[in-house]
Amino acid sequence: MGRKKEEKKNKIKYTMRLEKEVYEKLRKLAREERRSMNQEVIYIMKACVRRYEKKKGEIREEEQKER
Repeated sequence: MGRKKEEKKNKIKYTMRLEKEVYEKLRKLAREERRSMNQEVIYIMKACVRRYEKKKGEIREEEQKER
C-alpha cells in the first residue's frame, strides 16, 4: 500500500464547532505560521497532548477508545 493510502487510513474526519472569536484567532495564527487552519489545529492539539503526557504520563491506547 502506498504512503498516502497508509496516512489516510490512519486519520479520522472530525467536525467541530468554534466560537467565532476563537476561529478568527486560529485563522490569524495559521496565516502567521504559514499553515492551513487544519494544520494549525492539529499542531495545537498535538502540543496539548504532549504537555499533558509530559505532566501525567503517556496516554495508553485503551484510554483513547470512545466510550
